[in-house]
Amino acid sequence: KIEQSLYPYIHSDVIVVTGCNANNLGRRLYDILLFQYCWDCQYRYSSKMIQLNEDSYEYLEKLRAEDPFLARLTKIEGSIKNYIPLNFDEYQYLSYLEIVDDILDEIHGF
Repeated sequence: KIEQSLYPYIHSDVIVVTGCNANNLGRRLYDILLFQYCWDCQYRYSSKMIQLNEDSYEYLEKLRAEDPFLARLTKIEGSIKNYIPLNFDEYQYLSYLEIVDDILDEIHGF
């Protein structure tokens, strides 16, 4: 069972984070998390719609082309600048989180 979601309440254009992600680390982290959240929402939403309707490539292509929620996610993703450097930073951030997680496991393991 897929958990209850907040998809209709996802981030919108109303929330503004100032600065450019090229030289503002806070903005860079925000954009990395925003992109990952959009991607995750797109994946979960598409999977749920396929489960409820039709499991076919044709349906998925139609969903991507016509669904207003997916169009909104694409618009938000498209507003994220400097994606290629962010993609590299994303893996650095993930590595950092894995290190923190390992350290916390060791601390709580005593």
